[in-house]
Amino acid sequence: MNKEGIFSLFGYVALYLISSGLCGNIVQEKKPRERREWVDTFLMFAVEGVVFVALGQLSSVVVQDNSRRLMNLSHVLVSVGLNLLVLNGCLAVNMFVSIFTMDSPPVPSLFEIINRNNLAVFLVANLLTGLVNKTFNCMFMEDSWAFFILTIYTSAVVVFAFIAKKNIL
Repeated sequence: MNKEGIFSLFGYVALYLISSGLCGNIVQEKKPRERREWVDTFLMFAVEGVVFVALGQLSSVVVQDNSRRLMNLSHVLVSVGLNLLVLNGCLAVNMFVSIFTMDSPPVPSLFEIINRNNLAVFLVANLLTGLVNKTFNCMFMEDSWAFFILTIYTSAVVVFAFIAKKNIL
């Protein structure tokens, strides 16, 4: 029986709810944002990312070690924090590009597509992760093969997101 999977469900639901709540800062249906709002979002993501990672580390020391298998509080907080910092890096690149185009930086289309069907994309990514883990012995794989499989995996998730957008799941 998959006891870890059952108990980790609460962590994945928490991760999904926190991510959906933070998504409101990225995707807006209103007019394009002003440059100052993007800088504010950048600073907010930086602070939130550092705070979430710090809280995750504190939780790991005080409550329970970080466990991806159990998807506990420490792992959820660190995951949210690190993902905010990665999004912040994407936003920084977007803002840098907008300096040369003199436009407000648009929300990258891949972000919009994934955010419209985020639960479906998340579930497909998890299923593909399970498939890869059952099919390949990833721990002892050469780096070039691991990178190739990761590229195929990521491409499949992105293709699914684009198909889901067209079919409006």
